[in-house]
Amino acid sequence: THDLDTIDGPFTYDAQPPKKITFIPLNRSENIKADLLLEELSHDSHLREYVPIIKDKPFYPVIRDRHGVVLSLPPIINGNHSKITLKTKNVFIECTATDQIKAQIVLDTIVCMFSEYCEKPFTIEPVEADMGERLRVDLSKESWVKVGNPKTIDCEAVRNTLLPGLLRALAANKHVSDVVVKDKDPEATKGVGARNERHLCAINYNVRGNVEIVQGLLDNVMLALKIPFSVDGVEESYHLEGKDHF
Repeated sequence: THDLDTIDGPFTYDAQPPKKITFIPLNRSENIKADLLLEELSHDSHLREYVPIIKDKPFYPVIRDRHGVVLSLPPIINGNHSKITLKTKNVFIECTATDQIKAQIVLDTIVCMFSEYCEKPFTIEPVEADMGERLRVDLSKESWVKVGNPKTIDCEAVRNTLLPGLLRALAANKHVSDVVVKDKDPEATKGVGARNERHLCAINYNVRGNVEIVQGLLDNVMLALKIPFSVDGVEESYHLEGKDHF
């Protein structure tokens, strides 16, 4: 959290070499380079367990305002420049994480807690973060090969990198469609011996097993279909069963 009146947007979330990041850490009075700061904090009783997250990385994450003022060195420590005081009237909340869903949950929770004490209760003002120059691609300068008579809007230009296809695969992590199963019931199959079933398939791949993400998707689907959860798996409900890895 930061005192918004002491900083100016837009805010930039970037990655820079540790020696190029110099700022006054929270509750300190002197500037220090990020690499030296983490060396000191590795012995701090409260922050030392977080230091290894970025300590040996070639680039450190850093959030700055439009003037280059360091707001924070996530996820380690904030800068002293924007710290909240008893005179703070406008609070800027920033949240970083390696999992967007979890970050959104944390951010929503903090925002809701703070918004209760706003001048107009439960009101907030969202802002956008600039992900930094190193993540930008100026499409106007790219040598795209355009298709003269494309069949669909997706085929207006021929790709010159595999990244868009990879991102599309990551985005399409669920699929809803029909499958065909054999069925001897003549009424259900109209004599053809098979029928269609609507199936939902979802996938989540990560370095960690995040079962709560898949279960959250399942719960949302069932909620939309108005199908209740049941531990015993009674009729017209859904339940979870363990499955061995294969």
